Amino acid sequence: MRIPHRLLLLLPLLAIVAAPPANAGYDDALRAWKAGDRAAALAQFRELAGRGDAGAQEALAGIYLQGRGVEPDVRRAMGWLCRLAHHREGGGSVVRALWFLGTYFKSGGGFPGAEGRGDPSREDPVRAYFWFGLQARQKALYQQADGRSALLGKLAYEAEGRVLFERERKRIDQDIARWHPDRDAGSGEECLQLPAGLRP
Repeated sequence: MRIPHRLLLLLPLLAIVAAPPANAGYDDALRAWKAGDRAAALAQFRELAGRGDAGAQEALAGIYLQGRGVEPDVRRAMGWLCRLAHHREGGGSVVRALWFLGTYFKSGGGFPGAEGRGDPSREDPVRAYFWFGLQARQKALYQQADGRSALLGKLAYEAEGRVLFERERKRIDQDIARWHPDRDAGSGEECLQLPAGLRP
């Protein structure tokens, strides 16, 4: 069954209404958002997300993708999703983040459901291969994994591998084997530079 692209666009925003609060601060931010106080909610989400709150990171990714109370900024959204991928517990939001990241690099700046929004001149098959490879290995990386998502990641990983040279695949496969979600992601921009400079 094909999911309508409008529904895919809303998946990250589900964190705003569906993610369990990690703490009282998240709950306060969510109340402010629902009450229409976008400025207060954004400030709280940013503070929480900067401290590593997974729900706030996914909420900000959705907010920046949709341009809710901010200018749309796909790159910033992907930076938050990249940091979200560094949560050891895993789960739906984390594996969704891996898929969005792989698609973002594969399409040259697009994301799932954003038909035609990528730029072929900015495609990055090396990074797409990296993120899809992590999605394929999620059972070994995260406490919670999804078998269907892992299979989807494996298929995308293999497809991206066909456009890379063997030496590129070997190097990135080594990076994939060394990566773990406990690693400090740094800022969103630093995170999006992975796997460059990845060290054991």
